[in-house]
Amino acid sequence: MWIWLNGHSWAQRQLVKAGITYQAADNMLLSCEDPVALQRTCDRLGTGAVKDFFWRWQQRLPSPFTREDLRAGYIHDLAFRQFEVSDTRVFDRPQCGRAVFEGVIRDHLDVGRPDSVELVFSRKITKQTRGVFRTRVITKGVEPHVTAT
Repeated sequence: MWIWLNGHSWAQRQLVKAGITYQAADNMLLSCEDPVALQRTCDRLGTGAVKDFFWRWQQRLPSPFTREDLRAGYIHDLAFRQFEVSDTRVFDRPQCGRAVFEGVIRDHLDVGRPDSVELVFSRKITKQTRGVFRTRVITKGVEPHVTAT
């Protein structure tokens, strides 16, 4: 059984419930009117919350185990396939944004030997687009987004 639990989506739902305004893009939070409350919210998403999520879905979904299997002790077990950790330095010290982004690129270039690292800009750039293009990470209209393929 595969269960995907996206911490950013979970945090966003918690912020909506609390009436806290935020700005999201893709799989990240760009800003939040109450960063302290956001951090407290994110701190709640620990092993207990993940296990609760898993077992809540475990009870709702059909099981391949028979009653005899369950009596014999067979159950699904929880294991992580992918685990990501977020960093709040962009809220705490916005001037660190460039260094954090450059570190992410540097640290992940060797993962699977990707052919490319791409940045997503607020406009489509094709062969017909005129102009000189330089990568600037901390600029209005540039969304840092790492895709390693």
